[in-house]
Amino acid sequence: MATTNKDLAYGTLGTALSTLYTAPGTYTIVKSVSLCNQSASILAVTFSLRTINILCANSIAANDAIHISPLDHVLGSAQTITGSAAAASVTYYISGIEVT
Repeated sequence: MATTNKDLAYGTLGTALSTLYTAPGTYTIVKSVSLCNQSASILAVTFSLRTINILCANSIAANDAIHISPLDHVLGSAQTITGSAAAASVTYYISGIEVT
């Protein structure tokens, strides 16, 4: 099996829960997640792996960031990472290892 360390996903969370990443191949190991609130207000964020909330309406302070590491959570083929925020002002970066 081949393993690849990579940026799994990055961008800006929308206000509706949406898919940020879908695991290809055999499985993916999610290693870390960074979320940054770029607004002047406290914002709630929801972030899920395989429909299980890792953060559920968790507040991120204005102009602040949170980092979740190490995770070491495994996603099987076609399983997803989803997320949303109270306003489209939260950026995210997810890294991990894909196994194919």
